Amino acid sequence: MSGIECQSYTTTFTVVATQSGYNDSIGNGAPSKHWPILCAQVGEQITITFINEDTVEPHGFAVAGYDDAGVTILPGKSATITFYAASPGDYKIYCNVICAVHVFMQSGLLVIA
Repeated sequence: MSGIECQSYTTTFTVVATQSGYNDSIGNGAPSKHWPILCAQVGEQITITFINEDTVEPHGFAVAGYDDAGVTILPGKSATITFYAASPGDYKIYCNVICAVHVFMQSGLLVIA
């Protein structure tokens, strides 16, 4: 477990990929710190919209244990994944496509309480 204590929980999230990573993961301390951190509660249906605002590179999005295959999104496109939060725990969020900022897109976390 990460030891992260969530201040609030929701069921709908938006993650935006740019040359600054996921939701500016570079500016938020990734890869040494988890970013982004999404907090949800067990038993909820979770919906994550992934938007690639990069104008050049495709980016990927995957959630360990829920969508390991992930999705690949071309520049300017988006995708939505939906799943049931079946078990409490910490689940890694990561890019599954090698890109210029790949290392900064490997430390996201979905916390299910």
